[in-house]
Amino acid sequence: MTKKIVLFYFAAILGIAVVVIACSPKKKAANHQNMLPVEAVVFDSAAGWGYNVLVGNKLFIHQAHIPAVQGNQAFASQEEARSTASLVIDKIVHGHLPSVTVRELDSLHIRH
Repeated sequence: MTKKIVLFYFAAILGIAVVVIACSPKKKAANHQNMLPVEAVVFDSAAGWGYNVLVGNKLFIHQAHIPAVQGNQAFASQEEARSTASLVIDKIVHGHLPSVTVRELDSLHIRH
């Protein structure tokens, strides 16, 4: 008789586990097709270069100065602004905060 009770409890627990797993919410893979377009526009200013990040053709970030460094130093070249903007866009697309660190600037060979 105790063997039947143990089997009953085992079957009940197994059944509950199957129901819980089957009903648990599943993470959806990121569907980049449903995302708004994200693009960078590099601009020239009197101090140097900067960039804008547009999401869905609307201004999301206006970056006239090199982020993460003290002062108001503009990018020295169009390529530096573009590579930093690309890093920021990659972060946005992958769901991360668009902040930039000095280490990341160094890895991109941004003069600051």
